[in-house]
Amino acid sequence: MKQLRLLGFVIFILLILFLLSKFYLPHFLSYKKPVDSNNFLIEAWISSYEIEQAVTDYGRDPDSRFYIVGYLYPELEPERTEAVKVDLPVEKDNSNGIWLYANSSLGFFLHADMNLPFGDTIKIIVTAKGHEAANHFAYFNLIINGKCIGGAFSQADYQKYSFDWIVPEEGTETCYIKFNNDLVANNSDRNLNVQSIQFRDNLLIANTNSTCLVRDLNNLTSGFSSQAEEVGNYLLKLGIDQNQITIINFSAVQRNQTLAAAEKFNEYIAKNLLPSINVITTDIHSRRTWLTYNRIIGKQTNVGVLYYPAPNPEKIKGSKKYPDLFYLVDEFLAYFANWFILTF
Repeated sequence: MKQLRLLGFVIFILLILFLLSKFYLPHFLSYKKPVDSNNFLIEAWISSYEIEQAVTDYGRDPDSRFYIVGYLYPELEPERTEAVKVDLPVEKDNSNGIWLYANSSLGFFLHADMNLPFGDTIKIIVTAKGHEAANHFAYFNLIINGKCIGGAFSQADYQKYSFDWIVPEEGTETCYIKFNNDLVANNSDRNLNVQSIQFRDNLLIANTNSTCLVRDLNNLTSGFSSQAEEVGNYLLKLGIDQNQITIINFSAVQRNQTLAAAEKFNEYIAKNLLPSINVITTDIHSRRTWLTYNRIIGKQTNVGVLYYPAPNPEKIKGSKKYPDLFYLVDEFLAYFANWFILTF
């Protein structure tokens, strides 16, 4: 009888915890508290949807300033320079080009005899198309030898996108096309299809034998040294002036990127005092973000927080872990950890 009572008590406690996690935590963790400010800090790991909404709401004001904080991409080790093919049937089902269904980089296996003389300025032509969601088509950057040489928004039908490139002394070592604004919104899904790439007279058709797909975030496949720089480039393509953008990089950590980012931002404003700022983040992450920045920079800066509800909460892409029960509990524990660290 005692064992049954104990079991019943345990089940009751677990049920209470489940109900709290399911119905209370989402409202507690989603925290919106904007302040009157033209300064906006963007956490570089938020989705393209949230970035685009922030630009729509605040980017037209020439007095707006966007501070982007993000971690440094790893410098590639030699053994990691060879990309691994991804054997997902859904990404191989179209014989006309290669589809990218998630943020990733499509790498081309380059010919050894492309005959591109050092110092020549050549045109590189990418033929691609894409899908539209939330008023924006799929966007891509062209990455040669680990450097971004340009990018463009795709269209519904195949278009040729031309980029000028000066052949360096080392020649053409690597070539990636990075798709970086994946999104599902209002029953629309952004995807990118790459049909071919051409270096002068060298035409490379995209198929499963000539390309590989890489999802690792690094400088070789992204063309940037940090997450913040890549997002800053996307803001430029969305129409934000370069003078309105400030990049703040920090070294990646295993856990608690939010705390590491806030501490790095605190170093920045120690030399560049800001009276107020709104942090733009993700909904369930917003209370932890506000707590962290408010505790670290709140004495000299009035801190607000903003987030944009996902158009398809169950489907939106761009986050590593989107709100399910596990993520809710994990986010709450992370919030509590930051509260404890910054209180005692």
